[in-house]
Amino acid sequence: PNIEEAVADRLALHAGAPAAMLAPVLLLQMPWILGIEPAQLHPIDVLPELRSPLLIAAGDSDRHTTPAETLRLFAAARAESKSLWMVPGAAHLDLHRFAPAEYERRVGGFLQERLRSVS
Repeated sequence: PNIEEAVADRLALHAGAPAAMLAPVLLLQMPWILGIEPAQLHPIDVLPELRSPLLIAAGDSDRHTTPAETLRLFAAARAESKSLWMVPGAAHLDLHRFAPAEYERRVGGFLQERLRSVS
């Protein structure tokens, strides 16, 4: 949902839960190192403004963006056409590996339908 949670999640994942407390220290460095403010990396803040169709696909075992965070992102979206697909057993980047046929049906179908409507 936001960079603060993303950094804390990754610190906890790779260095243990107490390491998440270091997130604010890293975030203070963002403007100097990356040239952007943490507030610019808050997808959850812009989702309510999004009006295009939305498909959020996530693994229910994702520790980079937790299922609770994914549900918050989905709830924040106000698009008329939105859908959520939580892939059982999948983590952050392996949705296709856990459900290849369903991935191709859902993601491919979503793109095919939406891209056809803009051409």
